[in-house]
Amino acid sequence: MSYEIKKLDQSHFDNLIELYHDCFSKKVTQKYFRWKYMECPYGKVIGFTMHSDNNLAGFYGILPEKYLISNEKFKIYQSMDTMTHSSHMKKGIFTKLAKVTYDEAIKNDNTLNILAFVGLNSFPGFVRKLDFTHVGEVKKIYLLSFILKIICLVSSNKSLEFVRVSNFDEIIDNYFKNKDRYYK
Repeated sequence: MSYEIKKLDQSHFDNLIELYHDCFSKKVTQKYFRWKYMECPYGKVIGFTMHSDNNLAGFYGILPEKYLISNEKFKIYQSMDTMTHSSHMKKGIFTKLAKVTYDEAIKNDNTLNILAFVGLNSFPGFVRKLDFTHVGEVKKIYLLSFILKIICLVSSNKSLEFVRVSNFDEIIDNYFKNKDRYYK
């Protein structure tokens, strides 16, 4: 089977809807992809698709984000939406697309820093084939935005205090265990 790699553009969104559903069992719209990939506050996604006989076999992309570390600004890309269609698994599609994506980012920025929160399916590819370093596991990353809005609406204290979490210890785990009812 032959494959063709193409730089992501909006003409791929219809096919991405089907691929996203195949990979994540979730229905999204073109509007979702336009918002996530093209209207990101810090820049458009750098991403590539892989096609076989005009069928979308895979997608991989990275989104730019701005970080302030020790009072120094950094652009760090977040790896996102690693997708390989179920009928094209185990053919190296993810790693090929990732390498093309990283080459494009380096061409644009002369440097590349990537942060990845990966699933079980893509973990071996990141660590074994793309030389990522596994620095730890994060059980929960954030509260869903609508939950945060509800908390703000019902709270008598309308201000929020954000605290840097540098260690995910028992206190954090217990907090999220008590909040699990929001995720059911």
